[in-house]
Amino acid sequence: MIDRARRCLAAHGIPSRPAYGASGPRLMVLALELPVARMAAALRLQTAMAAALDRECVALRQSGRLLLVEVPRRTGQTVDLERIGPALGVTATGKRVTIQLDHTRPHAIVAGMTGSGKSELLRTLALLESRRADTTMILIDLKGGAFDELAAKGHHVATDGPGALAALGWAAARIGRPDDGRRVAIIVDEAAHLSPGAAAAVRDIAERGRAGGLRLVLATQYVRSDVLDRRITTAAAWRICGRVFDVPASRLVLGQAGAERLTGGGDFLLSEGGAPAVRFQAALAGPGAWRHARTVEPFELEPVAVGVHPGHVRADDAEALEWARANWPTSARQIQLNTGVGMDRARRVRDVVAGEAGEAYGLTTPRETVIRPDFAALVAAQ
Repeated sequence: MIDRARRCLAAHGIPSRPAYGASGPRLMVLALELPVARMAAALRLQTAMAAALDRECVALRQSGRLLLVEVPRRTGQTVDLERIGPALGVTATGKRVTIQLDHTRPHAIVAGMTGSGKSELLRTLALLESRRADTTMILIDLKGGAFDELAAKGHHVATDGPGALAALGWAAARIGRPDDGRRVAIIVDEAAHLSPGAAAAVRDIAERGRAGGLRLVLATQYVRSDVLDRRITTAAAWRICGRVFDVPASRLVLGQAGAERLTGGGDFLLSEGGAPAVRFQAALAGPGAWRHARTVEPFELEPVAVGVHPGHVRADDAEALEWARANWPTSARQIQLNTGVGMDRARRVRDVVAGEAGEAYGLTTPRETVIRPDFAALVAAQ
């Protein structure tokens, strides 16, 4: 197959010589050394290369002087988490891939269309996070079923709107409080289904949650700017993307093209801090892997007052604040159009005024309401 790839390049006037080849669970990688001056021309030959190799979804990427030809295998293999150890998956060369939600890189985005393997990857990530003894987990699963094994082990899983709202509101209320040393890992499977109040809490966590020990993983199959807005994407050091419809969607998630040519079924790209993406096959957490999940006491946290977090509203936003208060309820777009502030500032003004109106996290009296362990019942009673 590497000879066919070389012939394709030669037909377009590009000389090459083989460097190495590797075969992973669902992907073959052919590495060809090219003259640097011809690399840009070679990268434009994806359609011709796919035809020459008689495969769909062939991807061409650069690694220094090497052209990497990524070819899906006709018959793929499953990556078993128990076999590879604690990792999200493996590359075609057998390198284990994982992420570290630490103090400097606390947040991640996971995206991919139906069939990309996004939910299975989240299950694997949640299992790995659950093993940490210093971690309290909040799992938002509005579609249901993704985290049943962890719910059975005592971890907090919210499966409806009120439960998600209360749990995310509790987490957002930690911001700015004295640090009790608790590390809170929050995994949200389907951000587009969150209520406006819960989405506001997620934005607050993304922007300022690091100070409260919060670690956020936000996932969606709907790759749109209203779901993954700038306040979230800017804060996410880790970007994981399965197959998406087009190049703009790939760029929104990863900051680069490539995810539009993935094959689905656990085929992902991972970028850290804007670096060139690494392609890997996600590991599946089979029934045996869940015995390694840490069992905890049922999720009970001390009651906390849910306050309003104004964020970084500037002094010269006074006019926008006054207008928004006078015309509430309103949208960030209307604030922008009527006061001339930028969209990011308009969103912050909207969130402040929403909080003053008692709507920041969907609660009627945000400075007095207390969130107690029975989260769903409390919010449902509002």
